Amino acid sequence: MKRWLMPVLAGGLLGACGSDASSTIEVSAFGLAEADPAVGITVEQSADRYAVTFSNVIVEFEGFYARTTGGLDADLDPSPVLVELVPTGASDVYRFPGVDARRWDDVGYASAPPPADVEVLEGVDPALAQRMIDEGWSQLIAGTMTAPDGEVFPFELGFPMAIEYTNCSNGTDRTLGVVAPVNGVAQVELTWHLTHLFFDSFGENSELRMEPFAAVYDGVNPISMEDLDQQRLSGVVDRDGEILRDEEGNFVVYIPPSLSDRPALTLRDHVLGARFGHFNGLEGFCETAPPVIFD
Repeated sequence: MKRWLMPVLAGGLLGACGSDASSTIEVSAFGLAEADPAVGITVEQSADRYAVTFSNVIVEFEGFYARTTGGLDADLDPSPVLVELVPTGASDVYRFPGVDARRWDDVGYASAPPPADVEVLEGVDPALAQRMIDEGWSQLIAGTMTAPDGEVFPFELGFPMAIEYTNCSNGTDRTLGVVAPVNGVAQVELTWHLTHLFFDSFGENSELRMEPFAAVYDGVNPISMEDLDQQRLSGVVDRDGEILRDEEGNFVVYIPPSLSDRPALTLRDHVLGARFGHFNGLEGFCETAPPVIFD
């Protein structure tokens, strides 16, 4: 499989003073409270009063880079890794010593289907890692949804896609990139927002809805991406097979994210277009192009 190449993109220019002093950049991934099985997504967070518990959130990371808009490159060259975010919600991803101390104002990363020699970090189930390699999944999200009536719906969703996160800005102060301090350590967090999985809209006033997922459950096998293809966005149905309505009785209109080479027609398309990555907190954002989806 062709590996995912990170392009050089120019971001906003911030003043920075160069230095030959040594610094270290440490990168972690964090799934927030949702990745903790004791918390998950609560009924208060969802419009249809479902609760969600995650058993696995395994993500492939690669292509982390630190550059300046003036043309300097830290030449980090990280190898692809698989990271498990359950149960702690956080995991170390990369450590880059010997980086010049300065502001690196063009920072980004990618997630893509793992190569056969991907590094499997501690905490990742080797069998699931091999499955991701075999299936070409850059992300595997598994768990259970519990309906208001107590019925439980397992799901196991593999993402056959590649996506880039570029020109990242910090959630703390909205500045670009990362400051590598003199003889110190810069902490970078790739904040993985799991609620994106259940958004009904990627426009304004979105809600979390699990009922459309539960509606395609066959009663035996965990809900898969293929099952989600049964839900047409032009007429999403509930568990009774009726057109989905909101809490006020209005029809629910799904507004999908953009895809690279196709219209988003089904709930599978809708989910595959979700961008999970933030940068140093939920207020931190990266630029993203439509993902590349491998069918």
